[in-house]
Amino acid sequence: MNTSQIHFSLAWVLLVASLCFGFSLPEKSVASSRLVIPSMINCDFKEALALTDSIIETNSRDPFPYILKLTVLGMRDMDFERSIDSALIVSTNKKAALLIDSLEKHHGKSSYSRMLAGFNKSMYSAFFLRSNAYVSGLQNGFEALEFLKEALELDSTNTEVYFFLGLYDFARAELRSRLWWVLFWYPGDKNRGFERLSVCSRKSTITGTAAALSLSEVYIKEKMLDKADSLLSHLEQMYPESRFVLWSRAKYFEALKDYAKAAVSYEKLAASYNRTSEGRHNYFMTKNKAAHMHTSAGQRENAIILCKAILSEPDLNKYKSVRKDTQRLLERTQNVES
Repeated sequence: MNTSQIHFSLAWVLLVASLCFGFSLPEKSVASSRLVIPSMINCDFKEALALTDSIIETNSRDPFPYILKLTVLGMRDMDFERSIDSALIVSTNKKAALLIDSLEKHHGKSSYSRMLAGFNKSMYSAFFLRSNAYVSGLQNGFEALEFLKEALELDSTNTEVYFFLGLYDFARAELRSRLWWVLFWYPGDKNRGFERLSVCSRKSTITGTAAALSLSEVYIKEKMLDKADSLLSHLEQMYPESRFVLWSRAKYFEALKDYAKAAVSYEKLAASYNRTSEGRHNYFMTKNKAAHMHTSAGQRENAIILCKAILSEPDLNKYKSVRKDTQRLLERTQNVES
């Protein structure tokens, strides 16, 4: 889960933080979000999907529960770094799009309906990007931005859309700073991205926590570590079982060069992934990361023990890149020891 995932992790929506002011969400949407959020952000995806299906059964003509379900599916894929049920993502996206069209046909376009259309396109874009289908991903992504901009034009107090728009501002600025010789014409405003994410994290009902999580990673990348620590401490209190928060905390300790604590965070992640049937790759990968952190912390004995434990796992051969890197790390660490 690197910085590029921050920019393209468009599935981070529908997370509850606080009541929004000005722009008004339907009460059913707020209630549905609050019902699903604790399971979703704490990575209990089976429970979260069961809840969304239950909501859909009682609100079959409402597009919002389908958006919520698409978010759970996207977050699950992001957590395990692979597409688990592509067919379900495609069918859920299509159903949501049909219901949004019906909503707008009968009630006209509104900031809320355009926002839902933007969220639906954004998450579909993320699905394509995770599948390395970049043309479709970018096409859906740009369409999503147009929908979200429409939503903001229709109601300037709709801070929910600041999440995606803020990330986009930040990403564009990053691309311009890194690829200025190619993208000198490509505008980007980091300050506006920061401001939008900050406002969203404080005021938005649906995307507030999403913005806070993304903002914590942006703070880490920008070396604003005090702000990252404060934000992560708050998120840890709210969601102590969340792997998403724990990933950010591990990267925070790496940025702080506190490699011993980073190793502990990665070992916690490995233990969490080991309790899931889909998380085997990330189980090995985070244990490998922990071994690297022990090495960087000068804890070579711990690194050697962990490397040997990884290499003794019977199904490691399915994950050749992790096996190869762990073997190299073990050899290097043992040579230093001798």
